[in-house]
Amino acid sequence: MSTMPGRFLEDFSPGQVLDHPFGRTVLEADCVWFSLLTCNPHQLHTNADFVAKRGLERLPAANTLTLAIALGLSVIDVSLNAVANVEWNDITFPAPVFAGDTVYSRSEVVDASTHADADRGELTVRTTARNQNDDVVAVFTRTMIVLQRGTGT
Repeated sequence: MSTMPGRFLEDFSPGQVLDHPFGRTVLEADCVWFSLLTCNPHQLHTNADFVAKRGLERLPAANTLTLAIALGLSVIDVSLNAVANVEWNDITFPAPVFAGDTVYSRSEVVDASTHADADRGELTVRTTARNQNDDVVAVFTRTMIVLQRGTGT
């Protein structure tokens, strides 16, 4: 029996819904740091004066920051035993995320199938992220390679 934390491939079944337990409040510092770390010079994410002159009250998060947070919130339930991401599809951002918003994620298992290698398989999930007002802020489908139980890896 493995002592590794997290779900293994055989713990997933199509249609299964996973409500990820944590939320993450986006801070103004997150918007600025993410822009700096990704070399994104757009003032929309780093300059409150620029943002205010465009009629916004708060810094909007870069969509890729929203995606990273939504993904990160899913890791505890989906990919602690993943060894690689294989594919990302259908990424959309129906509403913006602003500094001060809190993001929550939920994933639905689309497919879980055994791989040619006996110790792993492919898992596909569709993750939906919502803010504190229940507005959908990101949706994406992700396929990854996940270990089966007892692999010892």
